[in-house]
Amino acid sequence: MIQITERDKGFLKIVNETGVCNSKLPLTIYPTRYCRSRLELMERAKIINRKYGLIMIGLEGKIYLESIGVVPKLVDTLSTLSQKRLARTLEFKDLLPTMKVISSAQYKRENNLNRGMQFVTAATTKSGASYLIYDVPKKLNVEARTQILHELKNKNNVINTAIIFTRNRGFAELLSTSNVYISELLVLPPNVDSFRLLNKMAEGDFSKKVLTAAFPKLKGEPILNKKQTQYIVGNDYYLNLVLNNISIYDTLSSFDILAIQSGITSSSVYNIVCLNVDKEFFQNSIDQLNLKKLNVQLIGIEESSF
Repeated sequence: MIQITERDKGFLKIVNETGVCNSKLPLTIYPTRYCRSRLELMERAKIINRKYGLIMIGLEGKIYLESIGVVPKLVDTLSTLSQKRLARTLEFKDLLPTMKVISSAQYKRENNLNRGMQFVTAATTKSGASYLIYDVPKKLNVEARTQILHELKNKNNVINTAIIFTRNRGFAELLSTSNVYISELLVLPPNVDSFRLLNKMAEGDFSKKVLTAAFPKLKGEPILNKKQTQYIVGNDYYLNLVLNNISIYDTLSSFDILAIQSGITSSSVYNIVCLNVDKEFFQNSIDQLNLKKLNVQLIGIEESSF
């Protein structure tokens, strides 16, 4: 058997957090120039097993972990789908260091949820808000799409907050017209910018920092100390759209309908804050709501301001 180095030890312990990782993780631990050759040596020595782009603990790796007092987590008998979800969970642990990330299976057990639910992992912020994280690929079959939409319609009120990572524009657009009733539903591309903003959000006081950056006059307002979808200060409303919370669109539409039905003209302003780089996109999205009564003001800010 090859000599297991300190770097190998660290790698095995990280993989053992879920029992499996994808091919991206080793590149964060081993130098690129010899990562591939090292994995090949470890595979030949049965320290790890590799299949379908996944890496798991091998027989000799199991023996080694036991020798250093670590209980091996073996997942080779699970379905490939379950293994891929666990690997993605481990990837999210790395991408979201400010959040506590656990597997969907663990979250379902702890919260008595249906085991067939499609979210891949759950992440909890420092303030205790737990987000179910869905990974929606560009190519999504009808069955998976139907199941995810069914869950997000949230008829049993089991989901309060969720994050959809997707580059599937069709699915994202479908969500905005599908009567999805979740207080906070973030739809984001799985890129560096999204993860950076999510890590900022998870640290706490996110909306407070964003809204006071856009409106310094709000500093000291006690209502901003508690996380909400919308904040009412005086006669005006303030909403944070720095992360794409599509629930806000339903909120605006509902308020507009109420205003139309009441026949009362209000002087309230609905102030929505977003990043300057996203302002045109959000303005188009709001324009498509075709609001009749609401006075909506979209304010763009730079990320460096909060």
